[in-house]
Amino acid sequence: MRSTIFKKIIAIIMALSFLAALFSCGRDTGKPVMTLEDKTVTDRMYGYWLSSYKAVLLSQYTDASDSDEFWDMKLSEGFSAEDFFEELCSNYIKSNLVAMYLFDVLGLEIEDEDEKTAENIISDMEKEYADGNRNTFNKLLSNYGVDAELLKDLYLEELKSTYVYNYVFENDLLIVGKEEKEAFLNDNYIRIRQIYVNNKYDLENSSYDDKGNFTMAPLDDETVAAQNEKITKLKAALDAGEDFDEVYEEYSEEKSYPNGYYISTLSADLPRELVNAAFSLEVGEVKEFESDYGVHIIKRLEMNEGAYDNDENADFFDGFREAVYQSVFNDYVSSYYDRIIYDEEAISKFSVRDALPNYSFQY
Repeated sequence: MRSTIFKKIIAIIMALSFLAALFSCGRDTGKPVMTLEDKTVTDRMYGYWLSSYKAVLLSQYTDASDSDEFWDMKLSEGFSAEDFFEELCSNYIKSNLVAMYLFDVLGLEIEDEDEKTAENIISDMEKEYADGNRNTFNKLLSNYGVDAELLKDLYLEELKSTYVYNYVFENDLLIVGKEEKEAFLNDNYIRIRQIYVNNKYDLENSSYDDKGNFTMAPLDDETVAAQNEKITKLKAALDAGEDFDEVYEEYSEEKSYPNGYYISTLSADLPRELVNAAFSLEVGEVKEFESDYGVHIIKRLEMNEGAYDNDENADFFDGFREAVYQSVFNDYVSSYYDRIIYDEEAISKFSVRDALPNYSFQY
């Protein structure tokens, strides 16, 4: 009798232990597709991040669209817009994995305040998109392969990059000096001077409409004719071999920047035609083009050392320091990429083209 009772007790204990083991395994976060030592990115994590970064990139690149025509567009021989976006998204995801790994290696811990922030972000999303109903919210999130709990975890995983960033610079594990700044300047900026003549619009009579859009009033025919005559003269002077700077001083209607324009590929406040034309030039080359603002004749100049520290150039280097630090950090993180083990077959099932862009459920 006692033997039977003991057998039943043991059976119950074993059953409870089995259930405990099941629960201790945690939620189903998916199957690993990227691994760095003991850290992994699962298929669910990969799918969510791919959708999220796709949405970010589509928002950042004004010419981008989620269409086959865009994805098939050739950027260079054998390299399409889809290939470009795929590579960017992949690198972002790899960087998250490396940050997760370094976070532990450096002995860092998530602060309670950030844990609470993560909970509040998820709670606010749940209220906004699902009227506070967790089941409804999870159903919406399932379109991106996650649920509320996993979404919170991913917020904290992404936050680890910030922790690592702050730690390595505060403790001089990475140092940014003149050499790093000059390298970033020469890799990402060019300098030009432009001869500009406005033959397009009447600035004095242009204005903002009720919606805040700037409406350009066209120049009258007489003024356009005079401006075009001016353009003909300055082009003739250049063709005759006159010094570019002398022609600039005599004819250009834009002389705000005596050191020239410092342009990066992300210079958003300049006409895109100007940026594209500038980056097509070698030092000393001259190019003419016309924009909605008038005629531009630009010449690429040698870069000035320390240009980012010159107050006269300040308009072109807003955020430069932060960009240099981020570049140095990115190089540090990417140095770990070759240590990542990939499940190529699993990853091949994902495509930036087919991913549903996640505009709503980000932080």
